[in-house]
Amino acid sequence: LEANETVMVKSEAKGKIKKIIFEEGKRVKEGEMLVKLDDAKIKAEIESIESKLVQFQVQLVNTKRNVIRNKDLLKDGVINQKVYDDILTQWEVGEAIIKEAEAKLSLAKEQLKDTSITSPFNGFTSERLVSIGDYIDVGDPIVKVVQTDPLKLSFRIPEKYAHSITVVKRALVTVEAYPKKEFSGIIYFVSPDIDTSTRTFLAKAKIPNPDNKLKPGMFANATITTETHHNAMVIPWEALVVKEAETYVFRIDSNSAKKVPVKIILVFEGQAEVEGSLSPGASVVKEGKFSLKDGDKISEKGKLTISENQV
Repeated sequence: LEANETVMVKSEAKGKIKKIIFEEGKRVKEGEMLVKLDDAKIKAEIESIESKLVQFQVQLVNTKRNVIRNKDLLKDGVINQKVYDDILTQWEVGEAIIKEAEAKLSLAKEQLKDTSITSPFNGFTSERLVSIGDYIDVGDPIVKVVQTDPLKLSFRIPEKYAHSITVVKRALVTVEAYPKKEFSGIIYFVSPDIDTSTRTFLAKAKIPNPDNKLKPGMFANATITTETHHNAMVIPWEALVVKEAETYVFRIDSNSAKKVPVKIILVFEGQAEVEGSLSPGASVVKEGKFSLKDGDKISEKGKLTISENQV
């Protein structure tokens, strides 16, 4: 089993760790704060930039008024073109200074945001890698966050079942930790190609895990229904007599053995689906079948009952 998502949360800012909010191994939500860095210097920088920006804006307003006033003076010939051009340049420089200050303010606010390190998705925290007071740099690891609901299961399937395995097909999963419980999942990926060395193809399923019973790294067995045979005639494999030329069972009719040829359709878990002159509830011979002949008398000891199932 694999985590649906796993990420090592890293710092996007540098600074001293002021607070650690999360606990190791606990559930966290997307966007929840994990670590807070000391942001006093960045806040002071933001205040300084905002103050300067106000000053620049006031200066620009005055410069704009000066440009308008001197434009009329230029028309009247009171000033020459060079004087007017110098005033116009002051206005353009003032606009550039404001744009630069606004960019610095935007960057500083983004840096302030980066001092709050948050979880990228719902999941569980792993081992904590930092302590309060640590100075960290950009890219330093903080903690791993693992999303365990759902979990992913990857498995390989023989190529002969390629036509039967499709996306959204159900997979029943068991693990050693819960031997009597089945976990249901849905196949979400089927590889389009076959591994030529193993003659298998890869499939993946997502297993809901709301109670966090399953853990990433657990070994799991998956059972997938490839075909459904309704009203199938099922007998224990040990009742079959399989020879090169024929396959048959001995049906018990009034304590006599009746040889009944059958065709094996499917073999599974010590049983076989067969076709032949058999009916649900009939009894067949289990013990001593190889020494029997058609019509021989038999005892009750070696009987098995045929069942009709869905396989």
